[in-house]
Amino acid sequence: MGCDLLEILETNGPRLFAVLARLTMSEHVAEDLLQDLFIKLSKGSQLTAAVDPVAYTHKTAINLALDWRRCRKPTMALTTTDIEKRVGNASPLEGLAQKEEIQRILDAAVSLSDLLREAFTMRYVEQRSYEEIGHLLGKTPHQARAICAKATVKIRAAMSNTVSLADRRGG
Repeated sequence: MGCDLLEILETNGPRLFAVLARLTMSEHVAEDLLQDLFIKLSKGSQLTAAVDPVAYTHKTAINLALDWRRCRKPTMALTTTDIEKRVGNASPLEGLAQKEEIQRILDAAVSLSDLLREAFTMRYVEQRSYEEIGHLLGKTPHQARAICAKATVKIRAAMSNTVSLADRRGG
């Protein structure tokens, strides 16, 4: 198993790191979660039992990142460098607004079912094609597109509920 895991991480490590960094919005957290992923997969037997070990590794990475989002301290903030990397030439105010919007979207994604969360992450965070998503999820590209659309609808609904609650509270 160790050799298979090392091979998976060697070939997919950069992509896994990129997903973790985008979901957590922190390269430092992504590094820690990549280590946690390696430890978790090396201790368990699920990887060897998985039909598609690469897809299983990917799903586990997404779940680790979104679990981190659920449990993170609300005061966790991006560094100025992290913000500049993400928003390019935007003004500081625009950059903060974009960062806040991304945080809200990712926080809403936490509440999705596993399938919707995976599809949403693959499509909108990793920017994978519907063909790739379908392959990784064991679905057709058409089904992958429908799953992504459903995830988007649920995230929009969750975000509008959050805004509505803030309006009712006067904030």
